[in-house]
Amino acid sequence: MRARSTGEDFVDACGCRALGATRSDAVAARCPADALLALTATLAQAQSAWVAVPHMPTARNGLGGTSAPCPKGEGFRGTCVYAIGGQNANSPALGTVEAYSPATNTWRSLPQLPTPRYAVTATTAPCPQAVRGLAGTCGYAIGGFTGTQWPDPAHDVGTVEAYSPATNTWRTPPQLPTTRSFAAATTAPCPPAVAGLRGSCVYRRRRPQRHAGGVQPGHQRVAFAPLPPDPPRRSRCGDRALSPGRRGLARCMRVRRGRLQPH
Repeated sequence: MRARSTGEDFVDACGCRALGATRSDAVAARCPADALLALTATLAQAQSAWVAVPHMPTARNGLGGTSAPCPKGEGFRGTCVYAIGGQNANSPALGTVEAYSPATNTWRSLPQLPTPRYAVTATTAPCPQAVRGLAGTCGYAIGGFTGTQWPDPAHDVGTVEAYSPATNTWRTPPQLPTTRSFAAATTAPCPPAVAGLRGSCVYRRRRPQRHAGGVQPGHQRVAFAPLPPDPPRRSRCGDRALSPGRRGLARCMRVRRGRLQPH
């Protein structure tokens, strides 16, 4: 979709400007697989538009992305965007790791992911002090898929690997309790009621299970612990949740007095 800028100009998602346009209609142009788009605070206020920045050196999909301090010794400064793993026509599972520095507007290739994989999740958290060779803030590559044709649960992995920009090094903390691919991960304070976790935790989620892993500095063990299941899933049924029906179909359930009732 085109995003409106100042005046009557429009800029589409691939950074192509259409001068003299009078409405923000859909455009047929497709972005290349190695495109990186950026919306800066200044540009957002001035133009409300996306612009294209230099493409990734390696075109791919199914990669993990996160932001973390830039690696030392690469001519970068500040915070970098990290593109981790993925796949393309040349390989079903890549170990490619590349970093983009907004401050220098350049990409650099970094040490390879120890376990090449597709459908990997990435997030950023303090490095685990219990793992040698890591310091400061780390980028984490979590889970993923190592087969040639997704989905195939036999090739889902629970591998966790941590990259330290301060040492430009990958290390392998403990694995996830549950193998999975195409999941979600984020970093937040650890849940106070879960034994063995404190400080900052990495949360990894894919139905039907969620786990939290403690990886904070000063804590001499890295562990994962299961968390309570999600509340009932909601849908466009409004205040109704989805419940399995006959023959795999979903039917609407209305929440009344804390219970799910058919609607």
